Amino acid sequence: MNADENARRVAAHCVQRVVDEGGYSNLVLSHALASSPLDARDRAFVTALVYRTLTWLAVIDDELDQRLSRGLESLPRSVRAHLRVAMAQLRTMQSSPPRATINECVEAIKDDSGGGLSRVANGVLRSAQRDGAPPPPWPGAQLALPPTLHKRIVTHIGEDRCAVLMDLANEGLPTHLRQRRPGELPEGVSPHPHVPGAFVLEAGVPVTDASWAVQDAGSQMVGLCVPAADRVLDCCAGTGGKTLHLVDRPDVKSVVASDVSAKKLTALRRATALAESATPVHNWRDGCPDALCAGFDAVLVDAPCSGYGTIGRHPEARWRRSDEQVRDLATVQGDILAAAASAVRPGGILVYAVCTFTTEETDAVCDAFNTIRNDFSPAQAVPGSLIEMPGGRLRVWGDEMESETFFIARWKRAET
Repeated sequence: MNADENARRVAAHCVQRVVDEGGYSNLVLSHALASSPLDARDRAFVTALVYRTLTWLAVIDDELDQRLSRGLESLPRSVRAHLRVAMAQLRTMQSSPPRATINECVEAIKDDSGGGLSRVANGVLRSAQRDGAPPPPWPGAQLALPPTLHKRIVTHIGEDRCAVLMDLANEGLPTHLRQRRPGELPEGVSPHPHVPGAFVLEAGVPVTDASWAVQDAGSQMVGLCVPAADRVLDCCAGTGGKTLHLVDRPDVKSVVASDVSAKKLTALRRATALAESATPVHNWRDGCPDALCAGFDAVLVDAPCSGYGTIGRHPEARWRRSDEQVRDLATVQGDILAAAASAVRPGGILVYAVCTFTTEETDAVCDAFNTIRNDFSPAQAVPGSLIEMPGGRLRVWGDEMESETFFIARWKRAET
């Protein structure tokens, strides 16, 4: 087995884990590559294969379903994964020789599932190569978007800008860094043009220095919207990306991190330990002690959301949510925001953030909050924050900063 063939098999395994087992592409890839003997070139090839396949997943599946007499779902999971990766190469990676792509896919399926299915795969892939790509099966398919998500984006920013946004997301966003400690810039690292304290890493340049953290510029913007404070509560901390940003800020004296996911909090504790931080961590499922119920100078609600703004880094997110799920998430977001508001001291700041753009999860949540808490008013500018927010809200699309798309809102609680 040559290196390219082995890389394709690793990629197919990752795709199967994400598509059929609900895994997250970044975590699945990280785990697979950590235990793989592949060199740097082949690791990059695996990553490209996985991300291209997941980006175009539903479009690829539609074509395969049309070409298989019994449909794609009639095949075993591993066979589907191999075919998906091969089709992604044929349709979106012109640098891959079609003959090698087909032969290596067929051999992998033969090894995994026998000669009968390998012959089916051979016929499907060779006909796909011969016929060329079919017309887009639905509006937005040419941009690797499901119909409903395409309609949502176009409604906000129009067809032309939607195409620009998706070209950027589908080709992969640049890696952004946050400088944890002052020092000289290493080679291949340059300041981000729009976000104070953020940096852009040149493709292919490794950074292993602990004084740097990988964090999207949009995510860093959220941390910058939190003002200088003695006590900050990060009440949806997840695995701790924004928590650590706040911890590293010299103008934030203490941070409490909380969440409802024990698995994420375990990862957060590990991250804070590596960062040599004694950040208190709390699981909301254990109740709400008095110390977490009031008195914070600032509270950050980085709420669970549809994740549509992250599809440049998590391509599978575009295919996973229905409109009903978006509405359900908006209800949860509103409940979390209302509960978190009680932890803000009089005169303190409340920050709400989501890595998405849908009206239900952004403006509608904020408007509903305004109707039930008249002791909070929009905060355009606050002391100790570098970010001004006209009307107390900020929506940034990925094409503006070559980042994830995100939404932030900020309020100040009345002094009495």
